[in-house]
Amino acid sequence: HQPGYRARYCINLDMVGAHNATFYQEGQSVAYARQVVNKVWNAAQRIGYGQYFIMQESDAIVDDHLYVNVLASIPAIDIIHQPNGKGFFEYWHTHKDDLDAISKETLKAVGQTVVEVVYKE
Repeated sequence: HQPGYRARYCINLDMVGAHNATFYQEGQSVAYARQVVNKVWNAAQRIGYGQYFIMQESDAIVDDHLYVNVLASIPAIDIIHQPNGKGFFEYWHTHKDDLDAISKETLKAVGQTVVEVVYKE
């Protein structure tokens, strides 16, 4: 930690590797950090990953990013797989939530989108 350092924003990656994942604009992220949401989702559209990053708001989730927003006052978003913008994917917290449920293509889409955002700063 560097004294005086303050992050511009936080991108929380949560359950981002499922096959055919969809990432809606999570409600708490939109409420606290709309500019960051727009930056990330627009980058995904621009580099060809719009099929993953859906330009539609989803239900709000209490997740790590909420506490970064509230306690640290750092704009924070959650990129999280929510099929149809609600709930979690079928293998969430089950014995089938293993590497067989992971897609290289989805991880690439998320990774390249985040890299695009960070390197454009």
